[in-house]
Amino acid sequence: MLAAVRSSGLAQRAFVRASRGAACSGGADPRVSPALIHSQKIRPRYFSTEPPAEGDRAEDAVRVLLEELGEDPSREGLLKTPKRYAKAMKFFTQGYTQDLKVVLNNAIFTEDSDEMVMLRNIDIFSMCEHHLVPFYGRAHIAYLPRGKVVGLSKLVRVAELFSRRLQVQERLTKQIATALNDSLEPHGVGVVIECVHLCMAMRGVQKPHSTTITSCMLGDFKTDARTRNEFLHLVRSAPLSHVGSSAGQGLSEAVGHGGSRIFESDGVHLERTSQGSQLFDKMLGGHQPNTLRPMTKPHRSMGQALSEGAGAHDLPENPPPPASP
Repeated sequence: MLAAVRSSGLAQRAFVRASRGAACSGGADPRVSPALIHSQKIRPRYFSTEPPAEGDRAEDAVRVLLEELGEDPSREGLLKTPKRYAKAMKFFTQGYTQDLKVVLNNAIFTEDSDEMVMLRNIDIFSMCEHHLVPFYGRAHIAYLPRGKVVGLSKLVRVAELFSRRLQVQERLTKQIATALNDSLEPHGVGVVIECVHLCMAMRGVQKPHSTTITSCMLGDFKTDARTRNEFLHLVRSAPLSHVGSSAGQGLSEAVGHGGSRIFESDGVHLERTSQGSQLFDKMLGGHQPNTLRPMTKPHRSMGQALSEGAGAHDLPENPPPPASP
C-alpha cells in the first residue's frame, strides 16, 4: 500500500513538471499520456496552463510532503491540511513582512530619564530554522534611556517582529538588542531569552527538561558590571508565580505558619525561612536576605503541607540575622 501511494505521488509530480513545461513551450509533452493522467486521478487544476499562484505552490509542497510520509492527502482529515498548514506557516513567519519603523509607529518620546527600563516575561514563539519546529519561552528586555523612551508595548512588538521568523535563539537575541539600540540610541540595552526547543525535546537527544538561555549586552550593560548585575538580578528575581521549570510543572508558592513561604516544584517541597542553606536561594535566583532549606517534614502535596502547619517547625522566636554573603 505504501509503495502504491508513493508511486502515485511520483507520477503526479512528473505530470505537474511536464504540464508546466508544456505551458512554457506551448506544446504537449509526449512523456505524459492521457492514460497516465486518468489512472493517477490528477487533480483538474493541474491541467491549467496558467502558472500556479504562490499559495497553490505552498499547498502543493505540503501535499507532496504528505505523500512522501505515506499519507493520502485526499482522505477526509487531510483534505484541507495543505491550505491550513500554508496559512499557519505564513503566520509563524509574518515577521518577514513587517517593518521595524512601522512597528515602532513613532512611539518614541523625549523624556528626561536615564534610569533602567525593563520589561520581563515576554512570551515568545519562534521556529527553529534547522528543523522547522517551534521553540518558545520568555524574553527579558531592558534599556538605559538617553533622553528618549519608547512605548512599553513596542518592546513586545519588536520581540514579536524578530521571533516570527525562521530563527536560531542566538541571532534572535542579538537582533532584538541591536534593533532597540539603533532606534533609541540609549546608554545601553540588555536582552535575555530563555527557551525550550522542541527540536531537542521531540527528536534528536530528546531532552524535554533542557532550557536554553542566551543574552546580548550592549553599551553600559556590557561595559559596566554594576548595570549588568542589576539587570541580571532583576531577571532572576522575576515573580515566582511566573517561574516555570523546564519540565513545565512550574513552581507554586504559599505562605506557611510563622510567615515562611513554601514552594513546590515537580513534587519537591522547600520552605523559605530566615535561616538555612543559601544554595537553594541561588537556585531560585536570589531573594536576599532570605534563604531556602528542605522542609523539616516532607508532605505529599502543598495542601497537606499547609494543613499540617508547615513552616512552624524548628523556627526560633528570634532568628539570628542572615550571614552576609
